[in-house]
Amino acid sequence: MFWDNFEIVRKIKIENSYQELFEKSKLDFDFAFLSLAGLSICILGLSINSSAMIIAPLIYSILVLPAAVVWKDKEGFFSSLWSLFLELIIGFVFCVALSYVLGVDTQGIDFITNLGQNPLSYFLVATIAGSAAALSLFWPGVSEKLTGVAVSVALVPPMAIMGIAVADQSREVLLNATVNLSLNLVGIIFGAYVILQFIKSRV
Repeated sequence: MFWDNFEIVRKIKIENSYQELFEKSKLDFDFAFLSLAGLSICILGLSINSSAMIIAPLIYSILVLPAAVVWKDKEGFFSSLWSLFLELIIGFVFCVALSYVLGVDTQGIDFITNLGQNPLSYFLVATIAGSAAALSLFWPGVSEKLTGVAVSVALVPPMAIMGIAVADQSREVLLNATVNLSLNLVGIIFGAYVILQFIKSRV
């Protein structure tokens, strides 16, 4: 009886979570404010070598891509891809402007020193974070807060550093941060896709 009830709850959550994910990924005022606030905190934190971080709603825009593939929603996929592109561009421009205004440079930031090292490790961390985030959004009883922090750590710092690098005219740091962000995006999408394929097969 308990297992049957759990199966009903699980199926309802999985079916509803796909639509809820699209709602959370919409580029509205709340989304924009929280995203820019997260980037601001990260840039200020990096400038004093602090690991200050908040959950960034950007995770929803990324997770909706593998979800659209798994649910065979072609229109939703391209719509979400365009939204993610706009969000990344807006976030990048904001980071450049804020870094320039605050005079933040690439010197003395510990995270930047390690940015170009062990790209495979960054990719694996992002893959695990993406799979955990997908599980937390689509599986009953799992909190999305902790996995949201994990994904934020994989995405927000490299984007913030890209902005700092442009403001500081540091091409090497910009290249390392861009590669890091790209690997993290691919890792999160891949990890989420694997988990969502498994979850979808269980419905």
